[in-house]
Amino acid sequence: MKKVLFISFLAILSTNPAYAEGGRGGGHGGGWERGGGWGGGWIFPALIGGAILYDLTQPQTVYIQPAPPYAPGVAPSPVPYWYFCPAANAYYPYVSSCPSGWQAVLATPPPPPAILPSAPYGAPPQ
Repeated sequence: MKKVLFISFLAILSTNPAYAEGGRGGGHGGGWERGGGWGGGWIFPALIGGAILYDLTQPQTVYIQPAPPYAPGVAPSPVPYWYFCPAANAYYPYVSSCPSGWQAVLATPPPPPAILPSAPYGAPPQ
């Protein structure tokens, strides 16, 4: 917020000399003379350079997010189970409720499909 106010202040200061000097010059065009205003044109680059130098010398703000709290609980089973209902002779989720109670059965994936021999691409069928 301080940076925004400081930069706004510098912008306002940089516009004021142009308006203040606008009435000078009599009847031959008037306007602002080069090098006129505040300090012969060196003050604004010095202020901007000072602001940049000040910003570079300030320590940077670092935000460190704390680690999420560990909530000990029931660890998931390393062995997957399927749940079988003997009364319906089917597995969950194909049966939503089981009157006789569920039986945990070790999950056994289906066997891999048989790989049929194939001829190379473009070979005539046999």
